[in-house]
Amino acid sequence: MLKSALEQAEQEDKSTLYDLVAFVSHRGAGVEFGHYVAYCYNSVDGNWYEYDDACVSKVDEADVLSREAYVLFYQKRSTDASENFKARVLELSAIMNETNSEAFYISAEWLYRFRTFSEPGPITNSDFLCEHFGQAPLLQPNQVFPIPSKIWSLLFEQYGGGPPCDRLMPCNTCNNRVLDIISRKTREKKAFNLLGKRLRYVTVLPPNVIAYSWYEQWDCFVTHFDRAAPGPIRNDALLQKQRDGSMRLRSGINYKSITREQWTYLHSIYGGGPEVLLTYDKQPCAEEIHSIVQRFEEQLAAVERKAKEPIVELPSSDNEEEDSKLIKEEEDSRIEEQETKSCSSMILIPDLKHEKSSEDVTIAVNANTE
Repeated sequence: MLKSALEQAEQEDKSTLYDLVAFVSHRGAGVEFGHYVAYCYNSVDGNWYEYDDACVSKVDEADVLSREAYVLFYQKRSTDASENFKARVLELSAIMNETNSEAFYISAEWLYRFRTFSEPGPITNSDFLCEHFGQAPLLQPNQVFPIPSKIWSLLFEQYGGGPPCDRLMPCNTCNNRVLDIISRKTREKKAFNLLGKRLRYVTVLPPNVIAYSWYEQWDCFVTHFDRAAPGPIRNDALLQKQRDGSMRLRSGINYKSITREQWTYLHSIYGGGPEVLLTYDKQPCAEEIHSIVQRFEEQLAAVERKAKEPIVELPSSDNEEEDSKLIKEEEDSRIEEQETKSCSSMILIPDLKHEKSSEDVTIAVNANTE
């Protein structure tokens, strides 16, 4: 049995050939330093090209062979039988397209592998079909390609896979699920941005921090349709235990600074933890943070209650004309009283400079003047 297996392997080795299509060359003293350049073969024009960052240039094959390869890429060479089958399929496809025969749909990505790979593998129509065999949500036109039914039969018989698809029907179940996911992503992103403007606890607590690796996963989730939601928040790597048993924020680690409102919102959805504050002093425990927040809320509630207390105002008459009359009478009475006091403080004395005159001159002086 071992002999037959070795003979079979030897026979396969003889019939399987690989062509070098690209390699990476390293320039520098060590792998940690230097520069990497790629060399790729173009099967269309039969030339080699050098890819040095943004610079692409054609190079001679002799120059390519003199380079020292770091990573090499090989492409399996198709067998004669495989090439003959592909040629037959392409020939029939051209004929069938002219007759407008009944069409089946096939994955455009698999068709690309069929044309370029020696063995494309089973047909993968799941690239554009959902789990209910309907049209996948947000399907792009370039993801699917119609082919004649006879061509489909040949390909399916040769490579298997599938499933067969002769019409594209939308799937309401998957479409509704996608709409829910899009709505959730939009809602989370909008709420997070709005809560970033609220600084309710800034006077009593430092800002919160969250592991940047987790934040990046969440940001990709709410920004891109095809990204899955992150798991629970993982902030353990942000903390470092001290000799006295206390926890402190680890220095030199990436984190995202957020408001407490943002932290509370994300934590209510994803859970995890622990809660970490942006301070290099001793980190308060969850009970201490809760106590600080509770006292602050009680103080705010007391201020709000006091602000809502009614303001006592003096009673006023409904008759504005009567009010004006009373005010005028009160003002006149006050002026008359002042004049009376002024008159009572005046006396009459003779003019000392004109004693021979029979007329008396009235001089108003202060009653306190001697």
